[in-house]
Amino acid sequence: LAEELVWGVRESNNAFGGHSDPTYKLLDPDLPARQPRLMISEYFPGYGLVMRSGFPEPEELYLQIYAGGFSWGHGHNDRGCWVLYAMGAPLMIDFAAMYTPSMREAWLHSGGLTFNHDETVRRTFDDVADEWWRKSPSYRDLAVAPFTVLEQRPDPESDRDIDTFGEITAFRSTPEADYAVMQRRIRYLHRVPYALREPHGRDVFDDSPHEELFLTNVIEWARHYVLVKGSGDDGRQFLVVRDDLEGNTDLEPNLNLWCLADRLDIDGRSAFWTGQHGIDLFAYVADPPDFVTFTRTLGHDCGFGFAENYSKKFGKPFREEMILLRVQQKGRTSGFFVVLVPLRRGEARPTVEPLEGGRAVRVAFERGAYVVVLQKSREPIHLQGRRIAARAAVMRQPAKAQSVFCELDTSP
Repeated sequence: LAEELVWGVRESNNAFGGHSDPTYKLLDPDLPARQPRLMISEYFPGYGLVMRSGFPEPEELYLQIYAGGFSWGHGHNDRGCWVLYAMGAPLMIDFAAMYTPSMREAWLHSGGLTFNHDETVRRTFDDVADEWWRKSPSYRDLAVAPFTVLEQRPDPESDRDIDTFGEITAFRSTPEADYAVMQRRIRYLHRVPYALREPHGRDVFDDSPHEELFLTNVIEWARHYVLVKGSGDDGRQFLVVRDDLEGNTDLEPNLNLWCLADRLDIDGRSAFWTGQHGIDLFAYVADPPDFVTFTRTLGHDCGFGFAENYSKKFGKPFREEMILLRVQQKGRTSGFFVVLVPLRRGEARPTVEPLEGGRAVRVAFERGAYVVVLQKSREPIHLQGRRIAARAAVMRQPAKAQSVFCELDTSP
Protein backbone atom coordinates (compact mmCIF):
# COMPACT_ATOMS: atom_id res chain seq x y z
CA LEU A 1 0.00 0.00 0.00
CA ALA A 2 2.80 2.46 0.87
CA GLU A 3 4.40 1.90 -2.54
CA GLU A 4 1.05 2.51 -4.25
CA LEU A 5 0.59 5.72 -2.25
CA VAL A 6 4.04 6.87 -3.40
CA TRP A 7 2.93 6.20 -6.99
CA GLY A 8 -0.20 8.31 -6.44
CA VAL A 9 1.76 11.21 -4.98
CA ARG A 10 4.24 11.20 -7.87
CA GLU A 11 1.37 11.12 -10.38
CA SER A 12 0.05 14.23 -8.59
CA ASN A 13 3.33 16.11 -9.10
CA ASN A 14 4.34 15.41 -5.47
CA ALA A 15 1.52 17.66 -4.22
CA PHE A 16 0.05 16.68 -0.86
CA GLY A 17 -2.63 19.34 -0.57
CA GLY A 18 -3.14 21.45 2.53
CA HIS A 19 -4.89 19.14 4.98
CA SER A 20 -4.04 20.11 8.53
CA ASP A 21 -3.51 16.52 9.74
CA PRO A 22 0.20 15.65 9.26
CA THR A 23 -0.47 11.90 9.41
CA TYR A 24 -1.66 12.15 5.80
CA LYS A 25 1.89 13.10 4.82
CA LEU A 26 3.92 10.33 6.47
CA LEU A 27 5.32 8.68 3.35
CA ASP A 28 8.86 7.51 2.68
CA PRO A 29 9.84 9.20 -0.62
CA ASP A 30 12.60 6.65 -1.16
CA LEU A 31 10.15 3.75 -1.48
CA PRO A 32 9.76 2.37 -5.00
CA ALA A 33 6.52 3.46 -6.65
CA ARG A 34 4.09 0.70 -7.60
CA GLN A 35 1.07 1.31 -9.79
CA PRO A 36 -2.10 0.01 -8.10
CA ARG A 37 -4.24 -2.62 -9.80
CA LEU A 38 -7.38 -0.60 -10.49
CA MET A 39 -8.19 -1.96 -13.93
CA ILE A 40 -11.64 -3.32 -13.15
CA SER A 41 -15.00 -1.87 -12.20
CA GLU A 42 -16.29 -2.90 -8.78
CA TYR A 43 -19.33 -2.82 -6.53
CA PHE A 44 -18.65 -1.95 -2.88
CA PRO A 45 -21.63 -2.98 -0.72
CA GLY A 46 -22.86 -0.14 1.46
CA TYR A 47 -20.95 2.47 -0.55
CA GLY A 48 -21.75 2.13 -4.23
CA LEU A 49 -19.94 1.54 -7.50
CA VAL A 50 -16.82 2.47 -9.38
CA MET A 51 -17.00 1.99 -13.14
CA ARG A 52 -13.99 2.66 -15.31
CA SER A 53 -13.06 2.04 -18.91
CA GLY A 54 -9.31 1.41 -18.68
CA PHE A 55 -7.08 2.55 -15.81
CA PRO A 56 -4.42 3.96 -16.07
CA GLU A 57 -4.97 5.09 -19.66
CA PRO A 58 -5.26 8.89 -20.01
CA GLU A 59 -8.39 8.42 -22.18
CA GLU A 60 -10.22 6.64 -19.37
CA LEU A 61 -13.86 7.35 -18.50
CA TYR A 62 -14.39 7.12 -14.72
CA LEU A 63 -17.75 6.96 -12.95
CA GLN A 64 -18.37 6.81 -9.19
CA ILE A 65 -21.92 6.15 -7.94
CA TYR A 66 -23.16 6.53 -4.36
CA ALA A 67 -25.70 3.97 -3.12
CA GLY A 68 -25.96 2.63 0.42
CA GLY A 69 -25.89 3.76 4.03
CA PHE A 70 -22.14 3.86 4.70
CA SER A 71 -21.08 7.17 6.32
CA TRP A 72 -24.59 8.62 6.27
CA GLY A 73 -23.93 10.50 9.51
CA HIS A 74 -21.16 12.48 7.81
CA GLY A 75 -22.42 12.57 4.26
CA HIS A 76 -24.76 14.29 1.84
CA ASN A 77 -28.22 13.55 0.50
CA ASP A 78 -26.69 12.09 -2.67
CA ARG A 79 -27.77 8.46 -3.06
CA GLY A 80 -27.91 7.51 -6.72
CA CYS A 81 -25.77 10.53 -7.69
CA TRP A 82 -22.43 10.31 -9.42
CA VAL A 83 -19.00 11.78 -10.13
CA LEU A 84 -17.75 11.66 -13.74
CA TYR A 85 -14.22 12.20 -15.08
CA ALA A 86 -13.23 11.85 -18.74
CA MET A 87 -9.84 11.96 -20.44
CA GLY A 88 -8.23 13.25 -17.27
CA ALA A 89 -10.70 16.12 -16.78
CA PRO A 90 -13.26 16.53 -13.98
CA LEU A 91 -16.72 17.05 -15.49
CA MET A 92 -19.50 16.17 -13.04
CA ILE A 93 -18.18 16.39 -9.49
CA ASP A 94 -19.28 16.90 -5.90
CA PHE A 95 -19.09 20.52 -4.70
CA ALA A 96 -16.03 20.56 -2.43
CA ALA A 97 -17.19 23.51 -0.34
CA MET A 98 -16.87 21.88 3.09
CA TYR A 99 -19.12 24.13 5.21
CA THR A 100 -18.70 27.46 3.42
CA PRO A 101 -21.37 26.96 2.25
CA SER A 102 -22.44 23.42 3.08
CA MET A 103 -23.84 22.05 -0.18
CA ARG A 104 -25.42 18.78 0.90
CA GLU A 105 -28.94 19.02 -0.55
CA ALA A 106 -29.86 16.46 -3.22
CA TRP A 107 -30.48 19.03 -5.96
CA LEU A 108 -26.86 20.21 -5.62
CA HIS A 109 -25.51 16.85 -6.84
CA SER A 110 -25.20 15.47 -10.37
CA GLY A 111 -27.96 12.95 -10.80
CA GLY A 112 -29.95 14.27 -7.86
CA LEU A 113 -33.62 13.26 -8.19
CA THR A 114 -35.82 15.89 -6.56
CA PHE A 115 -39.47 16.91 -6.62
CA ASN A 116 -41.68 19.99 -6.68
CA HIS A 117 -39.16 22.83 -6.87
CA ASP A 118 -40.91 26.06 -5.89
CA GLU A 119 -38.92 29.14 -6.92
CA THR A 120 -41.69 31.69 -6.56
CA VAL A 121 -40.30 35.09 -5.53
CA ARG A 122 -42.38 36.02 -2.48
CA ARG A 123 -41.76 39.09 -0.31
CA THR A 124 -44.61 38.68 2.16
CA PHE A 125 -44.77 35.88 4.68
CA ASP A 126 -47.50 34.00 6.47
CA ASP A 127 -46.78 33.46 10.16
CA VAL A 128 -48.28 29.96 10.13
CA ALA A 129 -47.30 28.61 6.72
CA ASP A 130 -43.75 29.99 6.88
CA GLU A 131 -43.01 29.31 10.52
CA TRP A 132 -41.07 26.10 9.78
CA TRP A 133 -38.24 27.94 8.01
CA ARG A 134 -38.47 31.33 9.79
CA LYS A 135 -37.34 29.70 13.03
CA SER A 136 -33.96 28.92 11.45
CA PRO A 137 -31.20 31.54 11.92
CA SER A 138 -30.05 30.69 8.37
CA TYR A 139 -33.24 32.07 6.81
CA ARG A 140 -35.16 34.18 9.34
CA ASP A 141 -33.76 37.55 8.21
CA LEU A 142 -34.40 37.09 4.47
CA ALA A 143 -36.47 39.76 2.75
CA VAL A 144 -37.55 37.20 0.12
CA ALA A 145 -38.93 33.82 1.17
CA PRO A 146 -36.51 30.96 0.45
CA PHE A 147 -37.19 28.62 -2.45
CA THR A 148 -38.19 25.07 -1.51
CA VAL A 149 -37.81 21.54 -2.85
CA LEU A 150 -38.94 18.05 -1.85
CA GLU A 151 -36.05 15.63 -1.29
CA GLN A 152 -35.99 11.94 -0.39
CA ARG A 153 -35.03 10.95 3.12
CA PRO A 154 -34.51 7.56 4.79
CA ASP A 155 -37.89 6.14 5.82
CA PRO A 156 -37.94 6.38 9.66
CA GLU A 157 -40.33 3.44 9.86
CA SER A 158 -38.09 0.97 8.02
CA ASP A 159 -34.54 -0.30 8.38
CA ARG A 160 -34.37 -1.93 4.94
CA ASP A 161 -31.80 -0.53 2.54
CA ILE A 162 -34.35 -0.17 -0.23
CA ASP A 163 -36.45 2.14 2.00
CA THR A 164 -33.59 4.15 3.42
CA PHE A 165 -30.52 4.61 1.21
CA GLY A 166 -31.22 2.47 -1.82
CA GLU A 167 -29.60 -0.80 -2.82
CA ILE A 168 -27.73 -2.11 -5.83
CA THR A 169 -29.84 -4.91 -7.32
CA ALA A 170 -27.81 -5.62 -10.47
CA PHE A 171 -24.19 -5.18 -11.50
CA ARG A 172 -22.22 -6.56 -14.42
CA SER A 173 -18.91 -5.53 -15.92
CA THR A 174 -17.86 -6.52 -19.44
CA PRO A 175 -15.16 -5.32 -21.88
CA GLU A 176 -17.83 -3.50 -23.89
CA ALA A 177 -19.81 -1.84 -21.09
CA ASP A 178 -20.67 -1.83 -17.39
CA TYR A 179 -24.24 -2.03 -16.12
CA ALA A 180 -25.87 -1.46 -12.73
CA VAL A 181 -29.27 -0.84 -11.19
CA MET A 182 -30.01 1.02 -7.97
CA GLN A 183 -33.50 0.69 -6.49
CA ARG A 184 -35.17 2.73 -3.77
CA ARG A 185 -38.71 3.01 -2.44
CA ILE A 186 -39.63 6.69 -1.97
CA ARG A 187 -42.24 7.22 0.75
CA TYR A 188 -40.76 9.78 3.13
CA LEU A 189 -39.54 13.22 2.02
CA HIS A 190 -38.50 16.55 3.49
CA ARG A 191 -39.49 19.90 2.09
CA VAL A 192 -36.31 21.94 2.57
CA PRO A 193 -35.48 25.60 1.87
CA TYR A 194 -32.61 27.14 -0.06
CA ALA A 195 -31.61 30.72 -0.85
CA LEU A 196 -29.63 32.09 -3.79
CA ARG A 197 -27.56 35.20 -4.28
CA GLU A 198 -30.28 36.37 -6.65
CA PRO A 199 -32.93 37.16 -5.40
CA HIS A 200 -32.12 36.47 -1.73
CA GLY A 201 -28.80 38.28 -1.47
CA ARG A 202 -26.70 35.24 -0.52
CA ASP A 203 -26.43 31.49 -1.07
CA VAL A 204 -27.82 29.38 1.78
CA PHE A 205 -28.25 25.60 1.58
CA ASP A 206 -29.11 24.67 5.16
CA ASP A 207 -31.50 21.68 4.99
CA SER A 208 -31.98 21.30 8.75
CA PRO A 209 -35.32 23.23 8.84
CA HIS A 210 -37.87 21.04 7.07
CA GLU A 211 -41.45 19.88 6.70
CA GLU A 212 -42.16 16.14 6.64
CA LEU A 213 -44.17 14.44 3.91
CA PHE A 214 -45.30 10.81 3.87
CA LEU A 215 -46.60 9.63 0.49
CA THR A 216 -49.74 7.54 0.28
CA ASN A 217 -48.60 6.11 -3.06
CA VAL A 218 -45.04 4.86 -2.72
CA ILE A 219 -42.74 5.62 -5.67
CA GLU A 220 -40.69 2.61 -6.83
CA TRP A 221 -37.54 4.27 -8.15
CA ALA A 222 -35.15 2.23 -10.31
CA ARG A 223 -32.06 3.91 -11.75
CA HIS A 224 -30.20 2.05 -14.51
CA TYR A 225 -26.63 2.95 -15.51
CA VAL A 226 -24.70 1.85 -18.61
CA LEU A 227 -21.08 2.98 -18.98
CA VAL A 228 -20.01 2.32 -22.58
CA LYS A 229 -16.27 1.67 -22.58
CA GLY A 230 -15.46 2.16 -26.24
CA SER A 231 -13.26 -0.83 -27.01
CA GLY A 232 -11.70 -1.06 -30.46
CA ASP A 233 -10.18 1.56 -32.75
CA ASP A 234 -13.55 3.21 -33.41
CA GLY A 235 -14.69 2.93 -29.80
CA ARG A 236 -16.35 5.77 -27.93
CA GLN A 237 -16.97 6.20 -24.21
CA PHE A 238 -20.15 7.63 -22.72
CA LEU A 239 -22.77 7.23 -20.00
CA VAL A 240 -26.46 6.40 -20.30
CA VAL A 241 -28.81 6.72 -17.31
CA ARG A 242 -32.48 5.76 -17.07
CA ASP A 243 -34.91 6.44 -14.19
CA ASP A 244 -38.19 4.56 -13.79
CA LEU A 245 -40.63 6.05 -11.28
CA GLU A 246 -43.42 3.51 -10.90
CA GLY A 247 -46.36 4.66 -8.80
CA ASN A 248 -45.69 8.39 -8.97
CA THR A 249 -49.05 10.16 -9.10
CA ASP A 250 -48.44 13.15 -6.83
CA LEU A 251 -45.04 14.74 -7.44
CA GLU A 252 -43.23 16.63 -10.24
CA PRO A 253 -39.85 14.91 -10.76
CA ASN A 254 -36.67 16.85 -11.54
CA LEU A 255 -33.30 15.50 -12.67
CA ASN A 256 -30.37 17.73 -11.69
CA LEU A 257 -27.23 17.60 -13.85
CA TRP A 258 -24.20 19.70 -12.88
CA CYS A 259 -21.00 20.19 -14.88
CA LEU A 260 -17.73 21.97 -14.09
CA ALA A 261 -18.10 24.29 -17.06
CA ASP A 262 -17.79 27.87 -18.29
CA ARG A 263 -20.91 27.79 -20.46
CA LEU A 264 -24.09 25.79 -21.09
CA ASP A 265 -25.99 25.86 -24.40
CA ILE A 266 -29.42 24.22 -24.67
CA ASP A 267 -31.03 23.30 -27.98
CA GLY A 268 -34.26 21.34 -27.69
CA ARG A 269 -33.43 17.92 -26.27
CA SER A 270 -29.68 18.56 -26.43
CA ALA A 271 -27.36 20.44 -24.10
CA PHE A 272 -23.67 21.22 -24.33
CA TRP A 273 -21.35 22.26 -21.51
CA THR A 274 -18.04 23.94 -22.43
CA GLY A 275 -15.76 22.37 -19.85
CA GLN A 276 -13.10 24.18 -17.85
CA HIS A 277 -10.25 21.77 -18.61
CA GLY A 278 -10.39 21.17 -22.36
CA ILE A 279 -13.02 18.40 -22.30
CA ASP A 280 -16.66 19.27 -23.00
CA LEU A 281 -19.87 17.38 -22.19
CA PHE A 282 -22.81 16.72 -24.51
CA ALA A 283 -26.19 15.65 -23.11
CA TYR A 284 -29.35 14.37 -24.77
CA VAL A 285 -32.69 13.90 -23.01
CA ALA A 286 -34.48 10.97 -24.66
CA ASP A 287 -37.23 10.82 -22.03
CA PRO A 288 -39.53 12.37 -20.85
CA PRO A 289 -41.10 13.40 -24.14
CA ASP A 290 -42.30 16.69 -22.66
CA PHE A 291 -40.12 18.67 -20.25
CA VAL A 292 -38.82 22.10 -19.34
CA THR A 293 -35.26 23.05 -18.39
CA PHE A 294 -33.82 25.40 -15.79
CA THR A 295 -30.23 26.48 -15.41
CA ARG A 296 -28.03 28.48 -13.04
CA THR A 297 -24.37 28.79 -12.08
CA LEU A 298 -23.27 28.18 -8.50
CA GLY A 299 -19.84 28.15 -6.92
CA HIS A 300 -17.63 28.82 -3.95
CA ASP A 301 -14.03 29.77 -3.12
CA CYS A 302 -13.52 27.53 -0.09
CA GLY A 303 -10.50 25.70 -1.51
CA PHE A 304 -10.13 23.46 1.52
CA GLY A 305 -6.79 21.68 1.32
CA PHE A 306 -6.04 22.38 -2.34
CA ALA A 307 -6.39 26.13 -3.05
CA GLU A 308 -2.62 26.63 -2.99
CA ASN A 309 -1.97 23.84 -5.49
CA TYR A 310 -4.79 25.12 -7.72
CA SER A 311 -3.32 28.64 -7.76
CA LYS A 312 0.15 27.34 -8.62
CA LYS A 313 -1.16 25.23 -11.51
CA PHE A 314 -3.65 27.67 -13.05
CA GLY A 315 -2.19 31.02 -12.00
CA LYS A 316 -5.40 32.36 -10.46
CA PRO A 317 -7.23 32.21 -7.12
CA PHE A 318 -9.24 29.05 -6.50
CA ARG A 319 -12.93 29.05 -7.34
CA GLU A 320 -15.14 26.07 -8.14
CA GLU A 321 -18.16 26.89 -10.31
CA MET A 322 -20.58 24.48 -11.92
CA ILE A 323 -23.55 25.01 -14.21
CA LEU A 324 -26.84 23.23 -13.60
CA LEU A 325 -29.17 21.70 -16.16
CA ARG A 326 -32.38 20.83 -14.33
CA VAL A 327 -34.84 18.75 -16.34
CA GLN A 328 -38.40 18.95 -15.04
CA GLN A 329 -41.18 16.74 -16.30
CA LYS A 330 -44.35 18.46 -17.45
CA GLY A 331 -46.34 15.36 -16.50
CA ARG A 332 -46.00 12.51 -14.03
CA THR A 333 -46.21 9.55 -16.39
CA SER A 334 -42.56 8.63 -16.99
CA GLY A 335 -39.03 8.85 -15.64
CA PHE A 336 -35.84 10.08 -17.29
CA PHE A 337 -33.54 8.71 -20.01
CA VAL A 338 -30.36 10.72 -20.67
CA VAL A 339 -27.15 10.26 -22.66
CA LEU A 340 -23.92 12.00 -21.51
CA VAL A 341 -20.99 12.07 -23.97
CA PRO A 342 -17.57 13.64 -23.17
CA LEU A 343 -15.95 15.33 -26.17
CA ARG A 344 -12.59 16.88 -26.90
CA ARG A 345 -12.68 20.60 -27.62
CA GLY A 346 -13.88 21.13 -31.20
CA GLU A 347 -14.95 17.52 -31.72
CA ALA A 348 -18.20 16.88 -33.62
CA ARG A 349 -21.19 16.20 -31.42
CA PRO A 350 -23.00 12.89 -31.80
CA THR A 351 -26.53 12.44 -33.12
CA VAL A 352 -28.91 10.72 -30.72
CA GLU A 353 -32.17 9.04 -31.73
CA PRO A 354 -34.69 7.51 -29.30
CA LEU A 355 -35.87 4.06 -30.37
CA GLU A 356 -38.75 1.73 -29.54
CA GLY A 357 -40.80 4.28 -27.65
CA GLY A 358 -37.99 5.33 -25.33
CA ARG A 359 -36.69 1.82 -24.53
CA ALA A 360 -33.42 2.33 -26.43
CA VAL A 361 -31.25 5.02 -28.01
CA ARG A 362 -28.93 5.12 -31.00
CA VAL A 363 -25.85 7.33 -30.52
CA ALA A 364 -24.11 8.03 -33.85
CA PHE A 365 -20.54 9.36 -34.14
CA GLU A 366 -18.47 10.19 -37.20
CA ARG A 367 -16.84 6.73 -37.17
CA GLY A 368 -19.63 4.45 -36.07
CA ALA A 369 -22.64 4.21 -33.79
CA TYR A 370 -23.98 2.48 -30.69
CA VAL A 371 -27.44 1.23 -29.79
CA VAL A 372 -28.07 1.09 -26.04
CA VAL A 373 -31.12 -0.77 -24.73
CA LEU A 374 -32.35 0.18 -21.25
CA GLN A 375 -35.83 -0.92 -20.23
CA LYS A 376 -37.83 -1.93 -17.16
CA SER A 377 -38.24 -5.58 -18.18
CA ARG A 378 -36.80 -7.99 -20.73
CA GLU A 379 -39.76 -7.60 -23.05
CA PRO A 380 -38.41 -8.45 -26.54
CA ILE A 381 -37.73 -5.65 -28.99
CA HIS A 382 -36.42 -5.83 -32.56
CA LEU A 383 -33.53 -3.54 -33.45
CA GLN A 384 -31.11 -3.55 -36.36
CA GLY A 385 -32.40 -6.94 -37.47
CA ARG A 386 -31.90 -8.52 -34.07
CA ARG A 387 -34.40 -9.71 -31.46
CA ILE A 388 -33.26 -8.42 -28.06
CA ALA A 389 -34.80 -9.85 -24.87
CA ALA A 390 -32.79 -8.04 -22.19
CA ARG A 391 -33.23 -5.22 -19.72
CA ALA A 392 -29.89 -3.82 -20.86
CA ALA A 393 -27.77 -4.39 -23.95
CA VAL A 394 -25.22 -2.57 -26.11
CA MET A 395 -24.66 -2.96 -29.85
CA ARG A 396 -21.52 -1.38 -31.26
CA GLN A 397 -21.68 -0.60 -34.99
CA PRO A 398 -18.20 0.32 -36.29
CA ALA A 399 -18.06 2.18 -39.59
CA LYS A 400 -16.00 -0.51 -41.37
CA ALA A 401 -16.45 -3.71 -39.38
CA GLN A 402 -19.08 -6.11 -38.14
CA SER A 403 -21.36 -5.11 -35.30
CA VAL A 404 -20.59 -6.30 -31.77
CA PHE A 405 -23.52 -7.20 -29.51
CA CYS A 406 -23.39 -7.50 -25.72
CA GLU A 407 -26.30 -8.41 -23.44
CA LEU A 408 -25.80 -6.88 -19.99
CA ASP A 409 -28.89 -8.04 -18.06
CA THR A 410 -31.39 -10.74 -19.03
CA SER A 411 -33.09 -11.00 -15.63
CA PRO A 412 -36.90 -10.58 -15.53
